[in-house]
Amino acid sequence: MKPDALPVALTALLKLGGVALLYLAIAELTPGSMPEHGEVRIIWPASGLGLAVLMLGGRRYLFSVVLGALLFYSRRPDLSMPAIAGLALVPALEAYAGDSLMRRAPGFSRHFNSFRDFRQLLMRGAFSGAGVGALSAVTALLITGQIKSGDGLRHLAYWWMGDVLGIVLLTPFILVWGTFSWRGYDWRRALECLLIGALALSVGQIVFLDWFQGVLGPLARGHWLFLVMALVGVRLGIAGAVAVLPAVALQSLTGIHQGIGFFAKDIESSGLINYWFYVLVLSIVGIAFTTYFHERKRIERDLRVSAIAFECHDGIVVMDADFNILRVNRAFMQITGYAQHEIQGGIAAFLKSERHPAAFYEAIWREARLSGKWHGDLWHRRKRREHYLARITMTAVTDERRAVTHYVGYLTDATNLQLQEQERLLNEAAHRNVLVREVHHRIKNNLHGIMGMLRRSAQKNPEVAATINQAIGQVQSISVIHGLQGRVVSSSVRLCELTGAIADEIQTLWQTRLNLEIPPDWQPCLVAEAEAVPIALVLNELILNAVKHGGKERASVSIELRKGSQADIVHILISNAGTFSNDGPTSGTQHSGLQLIAALMPASGAAISREQRAGLVFTMLEVGPPVISLDLKEMKEAR
Repeated sequence: MKPDALPVALTALLKLGGVALLYLAIAELTPGSMPEHGEVRIIWPASGLGLAVLMLGGRRYLFSVVLGALLFYSRRPDLSMPAIAGLALVPALEAYAGDSLMRRAPGFSRHFNSFRDFRQLLMRGAFSGAGVGALSAVTALLITGQIKSGDGLRHLAYWWMGDVLGIVLLTPFILVWGTFSWRGYDWRRALECLLIGALALSVGQIVFLDWFQGVLGPLARGHWLFLVMALVGVRLGIAGAVAVLPAVALQSLTGIHQGIGFFAKDIESSGLINYWFYVLVLSIVGIAFTTYFHERKRIERDLRVSAIAFECHDGIVVMDADFNILRVNRAFMQITGYAQHEIQGGIAAFLKSERHPAAFYEAIWREARLSGKWHGDLWHRRKRREHYLARITMTAVTDERRAVTHYVGYLTDATNLQLQEQERLLNEAAHRNVLVREVHHRIKNNLHGIMGMLRRSAQKNPEVAATINQAIGQVQSISVIHGLQGRVVSSSVRLCELTGAIADEIQTLWQTRLNLEIPPDWQPCLVAEAEAVPIALVLNELILNAVKHGGKERASVSIELRKGSQADIVHILISNAGTFSNDGPTSGTQHSGLQLIAALMPASGAAISREQRAGLVFTMLEVGPPVISLDLKEMKEAR
């Protein structure tokens, strides 16, 4: 066992034992009210303790209830051992039944925020739970021969009545005060509680124990306690009500045993039936009035808050289940231009505009009915026939049976919001473009630094200068891409500009003149961003091969852009002097260049073909979608 486990176990054991001793003390201190019926009493507060500890602490306290009852009944010399054993189990069985029923009570609150909570305790915990306990107790007494069969029904009734009254009086007291907090109470509030409590006890003493009998005797009637409970409920709330009720019950029971007060002769006249009904009705009426009063105050407070919230900057409309308008706030009238009397009773669809078809609104109502809510933007029409963009949130209000009773709609004029959103997107796009151009510019500069290093290496190592120059051309092609992308708003570059830039770089690097022909009525095409670098490297290799294999010596390399069979297909025709062998390349350098071209070619949208004409080699690169696409912006501006 862990070092801290022993104190925890000891604490739990002490709690169980403490509850058992408390049960014994309450049972011993409860005055016997039915001496002719032995163990039967008209009020049994211990039953209220048993149910309360199970509801607060859990069912482990069943052991405490059994132990407390066993200690109590074992002190009765008139009971046999089987009867003691049977009666000791009865309170635990009763508490277990009441606790099980209360666990199934929907929405039950231990703080008794509404009379429904007390009604659930009365019907489930008291009436039903006590019924299980009374039936079990009388059965045990009959089996053990403690009572005669002819007295069973009367014992059953009085046992049930005693347990019911004990639960009604003590269980709410323990539940409420077991979680009560004095936070928020100042000395004035505490003094008020003290004075009202003293007043309630004084009236109880006058009515039930004959205080000031000579002066107030004729006026000392039980109905005064109902007025006292009303005052207690209004000023002290449920905590005060559940504290005063047990005190009143104890005062009246003490007067009965002393033969004085309002119930002085109730034993002889009704067998304490009048007393039982009086205390039960006083408890029900007192708690009902208390919970009703404070629930009304809470509703009024919520209504004040709702009224303030209703007049917010957003338009609010309240509709019935058929979307007929019941009420709108001032903001709604300002947004729509309609007054309250002009739209009250009408259907919310009158605000719709011609910009949406009827099916659009039908879909909104259908979704609101099915899911209980709808949110979105749509076009509305003001009273002046002016259209505006409205942002609407509609929520269903349901009753306890989850049936829709109302719909509450929130409306905001989203015209300015839309303009602000568009401006925000434009600003974001502008910042993004600046950032993108800066990134491409820096990449290009870094690539130029790499090319400078390669050129210095070529100068120091002439034997590998050709290979290094080829690498420089490839890096330069990538640099060209970033240079072009850094100049445009989008990340796409034009195919004609890319071809011309690569041709210029090769011409400068290899000191060879290249002829580039672009028709005057050329329709620009954009290279897809993902294919820009591969296409640039392919163009670099094709043009470089043309320069190295015939063009450098004869200065006869030409590059021509032509339209293909369709508007979005382009042919790039590269020609150079020389001979092309169909059997394959004749040099290792050419072979490696062709391998690089094959590896870089897009999976679709590009193809290469070669043709020998007299003393010239023609290489054609055909590109189309998805590698390139027409520059629609350029076409629109041209129109």
